[in-house]
Amino acid sequence: MVNGRRLRQSLKTRDWARAVRKLAQMGETPAPRQTIAAAVERFIQAKSDAKKGAETIRKYSRIVSYLEQFAETRAIKTIDGLTLPVLEDFHRWRANERWSRNKEIEIVRGFLAYCMKHKWIEDNPAKHVEVEAITRRDDDIVPLTTVELLAVMARCDTFGRHAYERRRARAMVLLMVSFGLRISDVVTLDRKHIVNGMLLRQATKNKENLRLVVPDEVTTALEALPHPRGAANDCTLYFKGEAESVRSAVKGAWRTLRAVFQRAGVERAHPHLFRHTFASRFLSEGGTVEDVAMILGDDPATIRRHYWKWIPEGQIRQDSILRKFHGTVLARTKEQALTC
Repeated sequence: MVNGRRLRQSLKTRDWARAVRKLAQMGETPAPRQTIAAAVERFIQAKSDAKKGAETIRKYSRIVSYLEQFAETRAIKTIDGLTLPVLEDFHRWRANERWSRNKEIEIVRGFLAYCMKHKWIEDNPAKHVEVEAITRRDDDIVPLTTVELLAVMARCDTFGRHAYERRRARAMVLLMVSFGLRISDVVTLDRKHIVNGMLLRQATKNKENLRLVVPDEVTTALEALPHPRGAANDCTLYFKGEAESVRSAVKGAWRTLRAVFQRAGVERAHPHLFRHTFASRFLSEGGTVEDVAMILGDDPATIRRHYWKWIPEGQIRQDSILRKFHGTVLARTKEQALTC
C-alpha cells in the first residue's frame, strides 16, 4: 500500500534485500518473513494448548520436523519458500504408501493453514498437492485368524524365562482381543479404571470415553499381574510406574508382544492388528458400525474406512443370511404367483 493505494507491480528482482530497498523508496516496508523453525514451534505449541493427545502431538511434530529438515536441504529458511513444487518434491522424498502419504499431506495442509491464519503466507500451496484415491480394498491389513489368535494366546504362557513377562503378556493380549484397545490405553490402564466389572476411562489418544464390560477371564488376568518393576509401592497402574513415560512403556510392551508373536509363528502380527481383528469379528457377529465406533472410541466413518475387513466367519454368516433371504423371497414370490 502506498499512500492508501494498493499497487500490483513487479519489483524486477529476486533479491530480498534489494526488494526491501525498492519498497522503502516507494514508501512501504515489508513485514519480516517468518522462519520455518519458528512457525513449527508455534504450531506444535498451539496443538499442545488445544489439549491434543500426546501421541497426536508427537505425530504432528514428526511430520512438520521432516518438512523442516527437507527445507534445509533446499536452503529454504522461511515459510513463503514452501511453494507447491517444493511440497511435491517433499512428498516424493518421503516416498510413503498411499495411506501414510495422504495423512502427511493432511497434516502439512493444517500446518500451512495455521501459517495463513497468522498471515505469514498468502496462500496454502498444500491444498493443491494431489492426494491418491484410495478404496477400502487398498488397505491390505488382514485381521488375525482364529488359529493365529489361539497360537498367540498359547505362547503368552510359555515365552520368556519368568512368570512376570508371561502374566503381563497374557493380560495385554486379552485386553486387546476383548476390547480392541490401543496399546497406549493398555499400558496406561489403572486399577481406578475398573469399577464394578466395568472398564471406565478416557482413551489416551483422542480422549473419547470408553465404557466396557470386563469379562471374567480379563479380570482374572489383571488380578494375577505382578507389581510393575521400579514402580512405587502405592502405584495403582497395572503395567508401568507413574514416573515412566507412556512412550517408554509402549516400547516395552512392543518388545514383549513381538517376542510372543515370533514364538507363536505369527510374525505379521502387531498390537494394532488386534484392533482390526476385534472390529472385523464384532461386525461379523452382527454388531453395527456404530456399536464398534462406541467400543473403540472412534467415529463410524473411521470404522468403515479402516476396520471393516473380510474374515471367513463373516463370510459364513453373510452366506447364511443371504440363503435365508433368498429362500423367503422366492417362496413368497411363488405364493403370490399362484394367487394371481
